[in-house]
Amino acid sequence: KKRILVIPNGINTGSAFLHKPKDPNSIIIISLGRLVKQKAYETAIQSIAKVKTNLPPHFNLKYRIVGNGPEKKKIIKTIRKYDLVDEIEVITDSANVFELLQSANIYLCTSIFEGLSNAVMEAMKCGLPVVATDVGDNSQLVIHGKSGFITNPGDSKAIAEHINQLVNSPEMPVHMGSIGYAHLVKNFSYEKFKRNYLMVIRHVEDLQIRQGKQVVNEVST
Repeated sequence: KKRILVIPNGINTGSAFLHKPKDPNSIIIISLGRLVKQKAYETAIQSIAKVKTNLPPHFNLKYRIVGNGPEKKKIIKTIRKYDLVDEIEVITDSANVFELLQSANIYLCTSIFEGLSNAVMEAMKCGLPVVATDVGDNSQLVIHGKSGFITNPGDSKAIAEHINQLVNSPEMPVHMGSIGYAHLVKNFSYEKFKRNYLMVIRHVEDLQIRQGKQVVNEVST
């Protein structure tokens, strides 16, 4: 473990980040991913139910689950169980995921395990604050309290509280989304990914790694 250097995936951080004017009385939350147990959509639905009870009556709440998979029927059943048919939409066939992301206010990830989530990176690319569980590399992508919030898996109460924080502070989602986008560009862009790999290839003989990090000044970059 002390002698491993991790090079994270890269993403094209092009022009998807747009701050489109959004209805101040409407909140759209979105999740992308296969409809499988790993994504723990029941936790997400429970969180939305809690958010709904704390929203002012004039707010229009929508939660979009974008994906398909074997848990679809169970997810729809759970939506009905919590009486959220008007609030939650399951989209199984989307022609333009980035349009859906750009129309949203908040990205939600309730997974019980992940790697380096491409979906979270796509949300950050679109300038969304992210509320995510502390699994995989989510805590490397999301700066807790700055670009979003990190919670324990299954903690629907904490997830709902963080969403309500974002809902009740209209400027917070935009501010956090901007910080998240800057963090993505700096640390997870395709250019950074390419430079990291080329550095290893060109200097593999004298590359020094200690405690999982490249030793500074021992490799000319």
